[in-house]
Amino acid sequence: MMSRVGHYEAIPNGVLGSCCPNTEKLRHPDFFLIGASKCGTSSIARHFLAHPKIAFQSRTGGMMGEQDDLSTNIGKWDDMETHYYDVAAFSEEDIGARQIAYTPPGLDKEDLLGAYCPHNIFHPLAPFRLSCNISKEASTNMKFVIFLRNPVKRALSSFRFKVSTDSEERSMDATLMNGILRREKYERALRLRFGVPVDDETVKSICEAMQVVAAKKPKLEVDADEKKKFWEKVLRELYYDRTDLIENNFFLEHVGKGIYFEQIERWWALFPRRNFYITSLECFINDPVGEFSNLLRFIDPTLLTSEFDIVSTVARKFNVTPSSVQCTPSPHVTARLGEFYKPYDERLFQLIGRRLW
Repeated sequence: MMSRVGHYEAIPNGVLGSCCPNTEKLRHPDFFLIGASKCGTSSIARHFLAHPKIAFQSRTGGMMGEQDDLSTNIGKWDDMETHYYDVAAFSEEDIGARQIAYTPPGLDKEDLLGAYCPHNIFHPLAPFRLSCNISKEASTNMKFVIFLRNPVKRALSSFRFKVSTDSEERSMDATLMNGILRREKYERALRLRFGVPVDDETVKSICEAMQVVAAKKPKLEVDADEKKKFWEKVLRELYYDRTDLIENNFFLEHVGKGIYFEQIERWWALFPRRNFYITSLECFINDPVGEFSNLLRFIDPTLLTSEFDIVSTVARKFNVTPSSVQCTPSPHVTARLGEFYKPYDERLFQLIGRRLW
């Protein structure tokens, strides 16, 4: 049986808001489904919720089971998505209050508590905000689930989905090409920031740039807090101080969200690699029962019981983009996306030790 993160911690005076329950304790999630968006995560979250021993935090006060999921339009507003680490209005002062407000009050200590937000894997500051607001014990024990997808298919699905929710009005071809050009510009700025030759295509992420710099300097011992401060400083320089390098609305970043290896590097810089289960929508489609069984075993082996019907659970799908959305990129743009993603995919497969599509 897993070592549960679900212990309770005292909340400092002044943190609780007036809208929160009258309680002095906070329970952290045992596991976190952090993304990626348009990779089947809406369905996976609800497959978890179908299990009688799993509850979820939610913006409606927590969900003990499927009967509590009253989301009427998952595409525009999914009650299960917590969104407290990936918002512009993030505040450390109210994070404890939000977690308490989002956790089901009748949760049994023996039940597992999950949290879900598909944009957390991509948001550059989400892992640092989380690590700074939980205890060392929780940071060591919390488990993370990541679902990925062929990035070309993910980008096209992302654009079509936003069209279906009236959130995207731009030209598909122009938007995707601009995403590629913006990423290339970001990488040039990244190399310049670390003193790496601007045309050095072998350096495509902060971690790779840091490795180049470290190889030229004597190794220094840096404590965890200093490491976090450094990461946050660089990320703010590259993501917030340079608005020309990012999509103004992270929810409309169709291209950048498919560069998975860099996102995983950020999370692994702060949390133990052994606590991550990384798979893909393709792997799940190929063997849904086997994949979900492995996932439950990773979270906690005791979840695999004969009483839980995995077969019927994984047969259901949620938040599928309507087939009526027919926008299609030109063959040139599709081919360009495929070539663009190749080096990033290879980095991902090398990083996690297996191919996902």
